[in-house]
Amino acid sequence: MRVCLAILVICSCLPVPASEHRFGNILIADERSPSAEANHGYIGYYFTLTNLSTEKTHKVDLYFTDPYSSRWQAVNEIRRSVTLQPGATSRIHLPVWSWVPAPVTYGVDIDGVPSPQTASLAIRSTPMLFREKRHAVLTTRSLDLVKAYRSIYTKGMGVELRETTAQIEAWGSNWLDYSSFELTALSRAEWDRLSPDGRNALQMYARNGGGLLIYENNENLPLEGLTKARRVNQVTVHGLGFGMVFSFDGGVFDLDEETRKFLVGSLMTWPPYPGKNAPGLSEMIPVVEELRTPVRGFFGLLIVFALLMGPLNLLVLARRGKRIWLLWTVPAISLVATLTVVVFAVFSEGTATRQRLESITLLDEQNHMATTLGLGGIYSPLTRDSGLHFPKDADVHPDFQYIESGFLSVDWSRDQNLAAGWVRSRLPFYYKVRHTESRRERLVVTGSGENLEVVNGLGADIEMLYVAGEDGRLYAAESIAAGARAKLGGLSLPVTGEPESIRSLYLSDWSLANLDLYRPSVNMAASLLQPGQYLAVLQESPFFGGHLESVNELTAWSVVIGTREVKP
Repeated sequence: MRVCLAILVICSCLPVPASEHRFGNILIADERSPSAEANHGYIGYYFTLTNLSTEKTHKVDLYFTDPYSSRWQAVNEIRRSVTLQPGATSRIHLPVWSWVPAPVTYGVDIDGVPSPQTASLAIRSTPMLFREKRHAVLTTRSLDLVKAYRSIYTKGMGVELRETTAQIEAWGSNWLDYSSFELTALSRAEWDRLSPDGRNALQMYARNGGGLLIYENNENLPLEGLTKARRVNQVTVHGLGFGMVFSFDGGVFDLDEETRKFLVGSLMTWPPYPGKNAPGLSEMIPVVEELRTPVRGFFGLLIVFALLMGPLNLLVLARRGKRIWLLWTVPAISLVATLTVVVFAVFSEGTATRQRLESITLLDEQNHMATTLGLGGIYSPLTRDSGLHFPKDADVHPDFQYIESGFLSVDWSRDQNLAAGWVRSRLPFYYKVRHTESRRERLVVTGSGENLEVVNGLGADIEMLYVAGEDGRLYAAESIAAGARAKLGGLSLPVTGEPESIRSLYLSDWSLANLDLYRPSVNMAASLLQPGQYLAVLQESPFFGGHLESVNELTAWSVVIGTREVKP
């Protein structure tokens, strides 16, 4: 029995196998990163494409061919294009949301011509429906968290912990590959074996709210932007962006039960991802005041044209003795009626596309990194065929509250393009995003004590600003234009923020209204900030937006919590 169990453990840690298929001059090998059976995040698929021709350049469109549509999950096509020079090889990343049916086969178009064959993927997964909930851990060796997990999450809650083990060589090189896990764990030696892209992916994962445990670590952690350390049981805890990083000098078998409970309790809280019929978003960030069809106007037009087309039309033609004209007057009146309804609909609501954005950004000035949690809402009287555009490394979760059926597609060729079917006529569309990017904006703070001054370099007007001075006191100012200088006033209140204070924003619903961050109180600012940090409320969204090609009416709010750059 023990031998069989050992074999199963060893097999579970082997790299995900790859398979090769040839489409004309194109040879394609596929593999997949380890993934969780979760209701959020992505599964990372990788394809290595080789142009076997030594003379001709080929444009290759690779797409998953499975029927993605269902009652709960509606995505019909996920594709990516790449151009291959003669003899060239390219490795592409094609993420798939973990909550859509797992792809089984893929197809290829070469130079615009569909290949008659499809290919089976090397390995498959079984994603969960929206209503099913699981917490997930990725590790190279089992952490044995089940007992600690069950002591916190009872069976009646309908949740469970799923642990995925895979050797470090099989882990992905893009942070989206880890987005379906609440915790990842590896040894320091395994960290050092990771490629630079793999290490960067785990850092981005932590900044975006993930939990990272590095055990067998007897030296300083090899990450940038960590907050001050504190000791809890056997582990040293740091904050990194919205996430948490744990360091432990022992092995996984040396973790005691209290430490395991701490890990579970710190990380196993549901990320606020929307799903099918997710309640509250339309109330949290309304894009339009109320959604209603001008029924009375349409009903009045219907009665008028019914009278014109029927009794009045027949009466006039009968008096003139030309009833045969009904053959052309009825179609003509119908055409006029149709055009009138269209014009009435346009003038009653207009053609303006409206968008509302709310975001919380952690700005690490020292490392020039900005991590944003964003909520977006769009309303358009007309269907938008161009779709929405997001960065390739953004974790995007659309809300399906108003999407019942129709063709939906995602194109990863240039960016993450929610291409067709997402923004529909007279139906609001909502989405949540978490994303980390390199940014150079900063708040320049000079002086000390009562002589503190700031220069607004955040790229937008500041409505309210709180700055935690190095003396541990809170300072404030209002209405600072972009690029302007202002003097701060001292408040008799000490700052008491901890890394968990910032993380609480990630574990919330990300709504500025529900978090009282439109006009944060002095006490709230003091409870969030640590010395050297600031909180700025902006009536713009410089770190979150640009998802639509054109927007007529934009309402945007954002909160920036920054850690100031430390001068040598």
